[in-house]
Amino acid sequence: MNNLLLKFFEKVGTTEEIELFANRFQTIPRHQFAVVRISFYVVEHELAEIAESLAFMQHMGIYPVVVLDLKTTSYSDVDPLPISDTLAGKRFTPVANRFVNQLEKFGGSGEILENIVDVTSQRVSHWSINNELITDVLAQRKLPIISPFTRRNRRRVFVDAEELCTLLVQELNPLKYVLITEVGGILDENDQILPFLNLSQRREWSHVKVEMKPIVRAVRNILKKSPDSAAIFTSSKNLLQEIFTIKGRGTFVKKYMIAATSKISDLDTHRLKKLLETAFGKVLVDDFFEEKIKMVVYEKNYEGVAIIKKVKGIPYLDKIAVDKTEEGTGLGRSLWQKVAELYPKLIWRATTVNPLNSFYLRECDGCMKFSKWIVYWRNLDEADILPAVRKVLEVRTTMRVRDE
Repeated sequence: MNNLLLKFFEKVGTTEEIELFANRFQTIPRHQFAVVRISFYVVEHELAEIAESLAFMQHMGIYPVVVLDLKTTSYSDVDPLPISDTLAGKRFTPVANRFVNQLEKFGGSGEILENIVDVTSQRVSHWSINNELITDVLAQRKLPIISPFTRRNRRRVFVDAEELCTLLVQELNPLKYVLITEVGGILDENDQILPFLNLSQRREWSHVKVEMKPIVRAVRNILKKSPDSAAIFTSSKNLLQEIFTIKGRGTFVKKYMIAATSKISDLDTHRLKKLLETAFGKVLVDDFFEEKIKMVVYEKNYEGVAIIKKVKGIPYLDKIAVDKTEEGTGLGRSLWQKVAELYPKLIWRATTVNPLNSFYLRECDGCMKFSKWIVYWRNLDEADILPAVRKVLEVRTTMRVRDE
């Protein structure tokens, strides 16, 4: 375990992020952290690495529910072949036992749970999960390793990993549905891993490699059952970095629901204030919401927000922010796309040290740099640029450092 800690901190370079995420994960019920689906290839070829990472998560007080996928076909196959009940029966017990032994080797522990799925109904849509068995194992600080076998009229029945994970995500409503594969992410048409996909915007995942679109569709259908969950595709070696850091290594998939309103009364201003102060690390002025605001574009759980006002009759992007735990997930880009859709004509400013300046330079039609600010614009008439820029420079600062 000490070796893994050293290797992990060498990659991350700081303990701040790991503490941020670990503290957040420890505040939610254990069964709602994650359902982790491990491909057969990873179990066969990278068992020690994935077991060590999951043991580390236990050490941090985090306990995912584990599903071992018994299919040998790749997640990038267009038509993955089903696995027979007989072959699954021969594979599962030795694979699961090896997995438990490896967990114990690294200081973790797990328990194999059979008969988790109630399949008494002939209709798959009526199947359910015995959640009590899972929560009992989690209460013992063990990882539940879910067997794909259950009973119907004394007959042993096999449940495919896809159906099993669908049922688990629907029942547990986890924060994350993690798929650990040999590929380590969702590939685009150039075989590069996509860092994130927002399933509510079809144009984002139109660039997914054709061979991987079936698994994207399957994940989309699973997340429909649990709209607050996010899916993560990653590799065994990058699992911890994907879970505990902002940058991550893999593909983050979620259906972000972006809303927009011109009425402050429609919003929970307490949550909005908390989001802005956490994101900027500063304190919002008391009368901020008393100012005239043209539009607020926000994620429905207040994980991200963009606030638009007006300057010289031109839409002015006053603030755009995402919660620190949502950085690197594509939420910021989704907010930006919604703002750009609503306001093709736009002006905004950023400090000269803002890390988003390279992004803003790609998105703007022009900009002017001053000692403190860079002012950007899109689709402005030439005659409007200088008066609007001057007015933007005069906009008062509405956030102050905490010790002022």
